[in-house]
Amino acid sequence: MSKTKTLSEVNCNPLNIRFSPENQWQGQTGANRGFCVFKSEAYGFRAAYRLLTNYIKHGFNTIEKIITRWAPPSENDTDFYIKFVCHETIIDRDQILTDVSIHDYWTKLIILRAMAKMECGKWYDEQQINLFINDPERY
Repeated sequence: MSKTKTLSEVNCNPLNIRFSPENQWQGQTGANRGFCVFKSEAYGFRAAYRLLTNYIKHGFNTIEKIITRWAPPSENDTDFYIKFVCHETIIDRDQILTDVSIHDYWTKLIILRAMAKMECGKWYDEQQINLFINDPERY
């Protein structure tokens, strides 16, 4: 018996990045039901990493601010999402995140890991996410 694939699996978009014609992510092959389609999960994670980095650089620099923008209350149980990510990452909802050290890089990976679990219901290993982001062509 085969399992029905989720939209995020079909789209190779583990964080359900919304499609925008202004963004042409590396490895993006189109759109499906309002979400980006990538040629592999690796490219989906690479785009999510870049998007998260941009959020932090533009002042969306706490879990609460990131999730409220990523998964707005008009479409999601945003407070539950925030609590889930905070619990899984052991980061307070209002802790300021930066992007200046290798520690910050790995912090973003564990945030993406928790967000992917929330978005698509699948746990990914941090090292696998690291490999996806840094060498998406390999996957």
